[in-house]
Amino acid sequence: MSDNPFDDEEYDRFVFHPGDLIEVTDPEEIASVCKKTGLYPYPEVKQAWVSAEAKKRFRAGLLFSTDDLADEYDRLKASGRL
Repeated sequence: MSDNPFDDEEYDRFVFHPGDLIEVTDPEEIASVCKKTGLYPYPEVKQAWVSAEAKKRFRAGLLFSTDDLADEYDRLKASGRL
């Protein structure tokens, strides 16, 4: 047995290995997953704004939450500032 405490089957079940992840591209399967989880992707424009703002804040060393940024986007959009 290995000296590594994480080198066993129990731990291995929770670790991703090369080739484990498969990108889902089928629109019907994506819709099914979204419906099942209740999580839906942001529209492209909103996602681009959130991503750009998150990168800007990360580079400036500021703390941020992408959920808060999404809410900020919605407020700015509703007020006509975006």
